[in-house]
Formats: sequence, C-alpha cells, structure tokens
Amino acid sequence: MRKLFRAVALTAVLTLVLASCDILFQGTFPADVAQTTARIDLSSSISAADAASFHLSVVKSGKYEFVILVSDTGFTSSLPHLLVLSPSLVVQDSYTMDQLIACNPVGNSFNGTGTIAHLYDGTIVIGNLQTNVTSSGLTLSQKLTTSSVNLSGWSIEGPSPSYYTWGNFYINSGQTLFYSEWASDWSGYTTKNAVVSSGSTSYGLEGVFTDPEDATNDTALLVFSESSSNNAPLHFLTVVKDSEFFNQFPGAPIMENTAFTGSQVVKNDLERGEVYVTTDGIVGYNGSSRSLVFFTLADPSNEKPLHVGDTPNGLQRAFSFSGTYYCTWDPSTRILTRYEKWW
Repeated sequence: MRKLFRAVALTAVLTLVLASCDILFQGTFPADVAQTTARIDLSSSISAADAASFHLSVVKSGKYEFVILVSDTGFTSSLPHLLVLSPSLVVQDSYTMDQLIACNPVGNSFNGTGTIAHLYDGTIVIGNLQTNVTSSGLTLSQKLTTSSVNLSGWSIEGPSPSYYTWGNFYINSGQTLFYSEWASDWSGYTTKNAVVSSGSTSYGLEGVFTDPEDATNDTALLVFSESSSNNAPLHFLTVVKDSEFFNQFPGAPIMENTAFTGSQVVKNDLERGEVYVTTDGIVGYNGSSRSLVFFTLADPSNEKPLHVGDTPNGLQRAFSFSGTYYCTWDPSTRILTRYEKWW
C-alpha cells in the first residue's frame, strides 16, 4: 500500500511538473518548433532600440535568393542597417547607415524598406538603393534618388516588354487606391489612383502580389479587407497587369466592377496584416485557432493549418515565393528564424 501511495504521489508531482513545463514551453518556444531549420541571434549587430524599425523580406533574383533585414531609420548610424543573409541564415553582407549614405550619390539619404527583384536588369532594389547580385550576396551600386524611387510596402513588377514597377500602394480615407509607377529604367515616375468603393463599406489593403520571378506573368492578386476589425472578411481579386488596368482602372470602382469581382474569393477567418503568397497558394493567420493556414484560390475552403500560437507583438513573417520556407523576425529578442513549409 505504501509503495502504491508513493507511486500515486510521484505521478501527481510529475503531472504538475509537466503541466508547468508545458506552460513554460508555450511561452518560450514557438508551436511550430518542429519546422525550425535555422536560427540566428542578431543582437550583436542590431541594437534593441533599432530592432522594431527593421523590415523583413525574402527576395530571389535568378538562381540566388536572399533574406533581407533593412531599416532606413535608427539611432546608431555606425551599426548595420542592411543585412543580407543566405536562405540558411548565414550573414553574407552587412552595411551600416554610414556606408549606405556614402553610396553614390554620396551624402544622399537612404530611404525606404520595400524590396523588389528588378527583372528588367537583374538588380535588387531596396528602398531607393540599387544593388548588384553576386553568388555571395549583394554589392551596393547606387541610390536612385533622381527618379523619386523610394519603395515601401508592396512592390511588384509588370510583364515584359514594359517592365513597369508599381509600389507604395495604400488606400486613403476617401476609399481611393494610390500607388507609384516607375519606368523600367527608373527614368520616369507618376502617381496613379483608382476608386475602391463608392458604397458605405470601408476597405483596407492587405497586399498586392505577383510572381516575382516570371517576366511573362500578366496577373496580380489584390487583397482587400472590410472595415478595420481584425477578423473582417478578406477579398482576394485576381486582376490583369496590362497597362490599361494599372493606368486607369476603367469603369466602376474596383469592389463594384464586375470585371474584377467575378474572380473574387472571400475568406472570413483570417487576420488583417497576415497574408502571404507563394507559388503553391496563399498563407494567412487564423487568430481564433492561432494557426497559420495554407489554401489555394481554386479550393479556398480546403485549409491546411499549422498551429503557431499567439503572434508576439512586432513579429514579422516573410515567405519565400518558392514556398519551401518562411522566416520570422522577432524584434524583442532580435532573433531571425527559418521554418520549413508544412503543406
């Protein structure tokens, strides 16, 4: 009887210990830890004060792909403000703000954190900075300040032979979509706009996406959200990237134009600010189940979830368009992590 009592007591203690560990693990380790294949602590390169200003992206040009962390603001100009890493999260290049300012034209500001692989000439543009692609990273070329280049937010490139670049998309309070257009050689710049809705529903913009590696691709995906609540319906519209569409959006407002709404897919269970596109399909974040979910526009109700828990404040995610992996940047810990796809 005494042995049985001891066994029961030991079981009870172990249960409490494991329960406590489970709570500890949930708070310390990501729920998708099994997908983790690389991690790097950048606290020696990025100050705690500057960490939240860094923007994360994954960019591929030709056969070379890079994970980019960049900030155009900060308190310490002698610390890195542009980090170029390999897909396995090995730092290939590190440039301080002083070095970025010293890039031609010398002394001109470095501005913008948007990135794009420019198919027209094979360069990668980061903000207003043009870089050349090498097998071991990115080398600084020039700042494109004379053409008002300042990429921020979503940036996409049009199909050949025009190779327009469209970026800096946003919707104002009047429900008008604004964006910038640059010529293929960055020699021209114009501002475009289109009415999103004339009705009572207010829309937000959750993303503008296209295949970044296909110069012949003539379609783009626009993602709009209803109202300002986190779990408002998201509208996915596939549109043509011809010059007529991006130059004038003819006819009725976008959300009321049958030319665009006919291809619309609506999702009701995804959070705003958490939409990603890969060659395989779409990834979103479901706040109710605290899961990343993969689906395709052809079969949007068929979701493949990955439980990841609550999203830490300030955490950023960036997916490789190839769909094989994604990365997270946590400014509170200054840790960059790579995860493999789960679908």
